[in-house]
Amino acid sequence: VLVQKIWRGFFSRKHVHNFYLRKAYLLSVAERGAAVQTILAKHHQTLVELDAATQDEKRLQQFEGVVSSLHHLLSTKSCPGLYNSPYAQMAQETVYGLPIEQHLRNVATGTLRSSIDMSTRTGTKTGSGWGMSTAMG
Repeated sequence: VLVQKIWRGFFSRKHVHNFYLRKAYLLSVAERGAAVQTILAKHHQTLVELDAATQDEKRLQQFEGVVSSLHHLLSTKSCPGLYNSPYAQMAQETVYGLPIEQHLRNVATGTLRSSIDMSTRTGTKTGSGWGMSTAMG
């Protein structure tokens, strides 16, 4: 009976519950998990960048819609406009790095999107809301 008990324990540890095979299996599972995590992290980063680009495009379209309806506030040679007031004590408000008056002029000439693209390429975009900021001078 004692020999049979020892034999069963040896056989079970050697073939049924093999420590080294289980250790190798767990290592392979951990490596596979790490590989899947890196793939998912790259995919998530791609989705975040795509979402940010679509939000920027949507924000730009909204801004174009608002600015296109404000062309009557543009300054003329004889009369300053609302956003180019001689009574303003603070510096002009900017959106996407350009003064609002400049955006109104660009809408009138049809070059709004190209001027915004140029200002964002040079790094003057502020990034919050519609990119609005007030430059203190």
